[in-house]
Order: sequence, then C-alpha cells, then structure tokens
Amino acid sequence: MKRYLLAPFLVLFILSCSDKSQSTFEPSLNILATIGDKSITVNDFIKRCEYVPRPNYCKNNNYIHKKIALNSLIAEKILSTEFEKKRLTYTSAQESLINGQKEQAMRQMMLKIHGFEKVVLDSKQVYVSSKLINRTYDVSFVLINDNQKERVNQNSIRTVIDIKNLLKNGVGLSQKTISINDKMPIEIKRMLFFSNPKKGELFGPIHISNNKNMYFEIQKWNTKVLVTEKEKEQSLFDSRKMYHELYALKKYEKYVASLMSNKSINFQADIFSSFSNKLSQIFLIEREKKESVIQGSIWRESKETDVVSFDDLNEIKKDVLLTFDNELFTVADVLKMIKKHPLVFRNKDIIPSMFSNELKYALVDLFRDNEITKEAYKNGLDKMFDISQVERKWKDHIAASIIKTQLNKKTLNKDEFFRILITKIDSLQKQYSNIIKIDTDKFEKIKITNIDMNVVFTNQAYPIFEPAFPILTDDHILDYGQKYNFN
Repeated sequence: MKRYLLAPFLVLFILSCSDKSQSTFEPSLNILATIGDKSITVNDFIKRCEYVPRPNYCKNNNYIHKKIALNSLIAEKILSTEFEKKRLTYTSAQESLINGQKEQAMRQMMLKIHGFEKVVLDSKQVYVSSKLINRTYDVSFVLINDNQKERVNQNSIRTVIDIKNLLKNGVGLSQKTISINDKMPIEIKRMLFFSNPKKGELFGPIHISNNKNMYFEIQKWNTKVLVTEKEKEQSLFDSRKMYHELYALKKYEKYVASLMSNKSINFQADIFSSFSNKLSQIFLIEREKKESVIQGSIWRESKETDVVSFDDLNEIKKDVLLTFDNELFTVADVLKMIKKHPLVFRNKDIIPSMFSNELKYALVDLFRDNEITKEAYKNGLDKMFDISQVERKWKDHIAASIIKTQLNKKTLNKDEFFRILITKIDSLQKQYSNIIKIDTDKFEKIKITNIDMNVVFTNQAYPIFEPAFPILTDDHILDYGQKYNFN
C-alpha cells in the first residue's frame, strides 16, 4: 500500500485560473435586471456576451445588438421560471454539474480571499520588475529525476556543468531562450522576473512534474529599451498585475499546504488496479467520443443512470479503494465525488502504461479540492451573493435548455423552430412583464467587444467559464417590463 502525502504536490497544482479568479468575483451587486427573484448583474451580462461566442445577429457593440443580447438573457430567466412553474426537476448529472460549478466558484473565492486579498504590493520590487519583464534570458538547464536530485544535493554543486559531470550518462545539457510571455512554472517566473537574478547563478531544484526536476543558470540576457512614457506606464501596469498574481498564488499555496498538512492517501493496491484498468477504458477513448458521452449524460432528461460508462465498476463499488486522513472510501464514494468534480489529469497526453500513476495524482488533487471546498462551506462562502449567482446562472441555463427542447417536440428544422421560439418568447415577455425590471440607464453605458472569444479555465474540473449564449430570440425591442434604477 503506497502512501501519498498531499502537501508536496500543492505548489505545482493549486489553480490555473490566475488573475481571472480576481476578475470573476468583483463585487456583483450591480444589478442590471431582475426577473422575479432572479437577477442579471452588469458583470453577468458582460461575461455572458464576451466570454462565449454570440450569434451573428447580436455579436456587435451597437445598441440594437446589445438589446438582442439582453432580451436573450432575460428570455433564459423566463424559461427557467417556466421550468419551476411546471415543477420539473434536474437529472442527477445536471445536479452534479450545477453543484460542481458552484463549488469550483467557491474554491476560486478561497483563492481570492486567502491569496489575492493577502498581497501587499512592494512598490520598489514592482518598479524593478517593470524593467525585468522586458528581458529575454538565455538559460542552460538540466532535467533530472528524484534519485539524481538526491545525489546532487549530497555534493557541492555550483553550475549546471557540475551537475552534468556528476551524473554523466543520461543527463543532457539544454539551452532555452525565455521571455515573460512564455509558459513556465510560477517558481521560475518569480526567479527570473520578480527577484534580482544574476548571470551564472544556479537556480533549483524546481519540481517540474512527476519525478522530473530542473536546475538552470542564466548565461546572458537582452533588455528591450522602453522609449515612450506610454510604454513605461504599460510595463509598470503589467508588472503590478503579475506581481499581484504571483504572490497571491504563493500565499494561497502556503494556506492550502497548511490545510493539507499531515493528511495522506493510502491506496488499496488490488482494488486500485482493477479500478484503474476499468477507468482507463473510459478516459483513454477518443476526445470527441468522450465529450459526446459527457454531454449526453448532462442533457439527457431521463432519470436513469447518468454515467453509463461507470456501470462496469458496479462489481467493486462496495470495495474500499483508498484511505484518506484515516477515513475509508469505497469505489462508490470516490465515483460520487468524481460525478461532481470530474478528474483533472496533470499530464494531458497520457500513454496507457502511465495511466495508473496519473490517476493517483488526479485523485490526490480531487481530495485536496474537496478539503478546500469543505473549508469554504465552513466559512459560509456558499451563501455569498457571487456564489449564489454562479449556481443560479447554471440552474437557469440548464432549465431553459430543457424547456427549449420540450418546445421542439415536432423536431422542426432549425429555422422553423427558431421562428416559433421567438413568438413563444414574445408571448412570455408579456406574460411575465409585471415581474421584470430593467435598469436601462445602466444598460446604455455598457460596452461589449465584438470579438468572438471562448474563455476557459485550465486544469479545472469544469473548464467552461460561462454557459453557452442562449439562442432564444433575435428581437431587439424592449417593450415589456418596468424601467427601474437599482442603485
């Protein structure tokens, strides 16, 4: 039985939403419209319009297109109200998605509270870094495994050449040019752009991935000269933003490491082997097929088993798969967690022979996130307006999609159904007009981009940032509801 301490993995794999976590939860009590007890904030409107592609009939920033977008989002809330009025219910998979999105938002709020809000900007370092971020570094580096790292630590090493000479066979010396916009571990970014690095200085060991560590040294650098005041101001702004992000993540790493200290996972070898073999048949299928299976389980109205692919695990579902913090978890317990928090694999290109090992790390991350979520509940984050708004948004989106599907029972072609749908929405707008309030003064001040974007989180259980834009109406007339000034 192998024991996995959780804390050492935290620095590598906390969250990858970076500064989006901060912008996601700017104060949202800036109400744009209400539909009964449902609300659309200015922030909601902007994100639903900018973070997912809009249809051509409302993708621009002109007033008509903005009104179509607003009508569409209000229509989604109206259809959700119809869902509730008919006393319809969500499937188990839909409930899992809604709760999973809410809890992911709670974890992002934990990052904001225990990371971003704890950072005190060092103005001097920000100024120095505003120059460093314009550097391009030439570095020499070696990649070594954990056993080789132990040998390096036991010897007096000053350069990467010393490491290569010590380890000899199997260790190559590589070169790379690095700029601020290149992908790199956060720790390396801090070392190069937010400290005072020197040429020839040896940095490391830096944990890169499972059983892979890096040492590097700077050979030389080139610095872009900023000429105009605008360039200098932009560089200072970028430096301040990056500093805030990097040190927020550093503080959050410490918080989560403290939360997970002395906790470990012990896997039951025989059951885990069977669990891994069966799960690999699900997770190693083609990407398109896997996404189709997942989407089908979410949107299906049937109340039957939602994750059909997991049925093969029924014969071992009562067996203990692992022990976490001295508590036993059966296969069924873990599958229940996975339904709400899909597994996130650190390595995106998994070969079959490595699946079992990658699965262990994914389960480590699953239990870490579960502990963060429990702390978030203890702190009452689920009652915060921003979190409730995320939950409400996904509920309304799914409910409206179900009602929309029901309206097309005759399986009409796309254009015919859209015309019928527009007429239905017009009718419902009038029906619910007395419970709809719109702050048109606030609405007229909103500016949105006309650039198609599809914003996603990386390394998250739910990478989709916002629900798809609701294709419900192309009507631009606001001839319903009441004009209202919310604040």
